[in-house]
Amino acid sequence: MAKKIRTSPLEETGNALFDSQLDVLRPLFAKQGVQEIVAVRPQEVRLELDGGRWEALSVPDLTLDRWGKVLSLLATRQGQHFGPDQPRVSARLPGGHRLDAMMGRAVGEGISVAIRVHRQAKRSYEDFGCPPDLIGRLKAAAVNGDNVILSGGTSSGKTSLVNAYIRDVPLHERVLYAEEVSELQVPQENKAGFLLDRNNKESTVSYADVFDHAMRARPDRLWLGELSIPNAYPALLFLNNGHKGFLTSAHANNCTAALETGFWFRLSMAGYTMDRAAVFEFLKRNIDLVVHVERLSGGRRRAVEFWEPSRGADPVRLVGEGEWLNIGA
Repeated sequence: MAKKIRTSPLEETGNALFDSQLDVLRPLFAKQGVQEIVAVRPQEVRLELDGGRWEALSVPDLTLDRWGKVLSLLATRQGQHFGPDQPRVSARLPGGHRLDAMMGRAVGEGISVAIRVHRQAKRSYEDFGCPPDLIGRLKAAAVNGDNVILSGGTSSGKTSLVNAYIRDVPLHERVLYAEEVSELQVPQENKAGFLLDRNNKESTVSYADVFDHAMRARPDRLWLGELSIPNAYPALLFLNNGHKGFLTSAHANNCTAALETGFWFRLSMAGYTMDRAAVFEFLKRNIDLVVHVERLSGGRRRAVEFWEPSRGADPVRLVGEGEWLNIGA
């Protein structure tokens, strides 16, 4: 039996301090129907509720100093650097809530925070309005180890759809995955996960390290939590290493944009000078399925497009109950 590791008094003190600083946020997480919490200025937050309605709320204890303490403690717990020279924190809070924050002189009101509130209920394909033919295609992709990208805008439900997909991946397969914020829910026990700090250029572990390790670690699946500027080039490497089973999510306007501009823009911002058309053609040959989700009026999330580029097919858009319209690439 494994020995229980005892927490040192110093660690216990740090945990208690962190918990006490978070006390001011807990009533907000518990509020019925809250989806998103944003701080627009000190002592004021806005809550996005079910149905897409926003509610302003005064929170006198959420001063600029209090936010600074919360973010500093959170960054320390996540192994991130936070200060005047690195004013951004991206992390997961206790309870699974996802936070992204910036603080300092460059921020108009001194603070900008967005917290995606985690719901315990798991979303299914049906929750995204996926018709039976798309559900069947997603399930087949998960079993067969297709290379998949799930795209959408902010708060469109990309991560929830990714996690629904992961639940269909056979449990016996070996998974290696890298994230910048802990979001993937990976039930496979034969796995290795890596959490990278996108804000720390001097981080001891890079995507290059993860890629080199993965090539020697016998993965069945290689996953990235979300396509970003630091991992766009490693994603291309993941797609050209002799393995199938690639998976990531991407911010994009539609299926075509996820491949045509989603990668190229991020590659350019990372300093790579690569031919846009060549990147697009490479991705069309190597990506088997793209599914695009949108956030509709009233806060509903729906899968509205899918594309099978490696088969030479055109993207199709859902225009009715199980009816797809060919929209071209």
